[in-house]
Amino acid sequence: MITDQDISVARDRIRSCRDAAGKGEDCLIRSGVSRVFEVLFSPLLTADKVVFVPQKDIEEAERYAAEWTNTKSNVTREQNYLDDGDNLPTRGTTGYVCERAVELLFGLPRFSIVDPSQAFASHRTAADLRKLGYNVGVKGALCGKVPLVHHPDKHSSPSITGMAQIIVVAQQWRLDYQCFVLGVVSPGDLADKHNLSRWLVIDPKTRAREDKVGFYGAWKIRPLSSDIEESLAKYRFASAEPLPL
Repeated sequence: MITDQDISVARDRIRSCRDAAGKGEDCLIRSGVSRVFEVLFSPLLTADKVVFVPQKDIEEAERYAAEWTNTKSNVTREQNYLDDGDNLPTRGTTGYVCERAVELLFGLPRFSIVDPSQAFASHRTAADLRKLGYNVGVKGALCGKVPLVHHPDKHSSPSITGMAQIIVVAQQWRLDYQCFVLGVVSPGDLADKHNLSRWLVIDPKTRAREDKVGFYGAWKIRPLSSDIEESLAKYRFASAEPLPL
């Protein structure tokens, strides 16, 4: 259980990250983010939230990540991805693995959520569960880092502002990935600045763009069951058709 004291400790560390950023001390930001994760997210990493993503899926994720990296770096050449440079393969693999973990949790066939077409820019802000009728994305993070979400002041598109997010923490476990599907966060909580901080963005180029912020409102995450409709009914698209891409 996350206490008020835990939240206070985390916010103190976020202020330390802000001070470190002002001095260009990125290593202190990294350690600060790790401490915020330990205080707020580690208590949620419980056995009942674990989904194992097997090696065959990891290999597929790595192939996808290589193609995705090439597309972002050499075809679409979007600046925010060019800034990521060497981080792109890890980013692509993590995203794929976390989406696959949600498919496995809900007993869905592959590619119900995982979408290789995400390599193309036009799909970047679409809800990951749109094909299933839910305005819900999957936001993954490696263990020790907080999830990064769109800055609410920088994005006004309904496809972003109205989208809930399933939060998944990925951790490599032997040859598999152990993923903790923590639960879902409402659009309102994703827009609440009391749950967000730019100082939790480790990469200085991403932080400077200010279009992404770290989400640390772990106490706002609502657990999921293995029944997708029971878990996400309130986030169904209002009409039969999802929002346009």
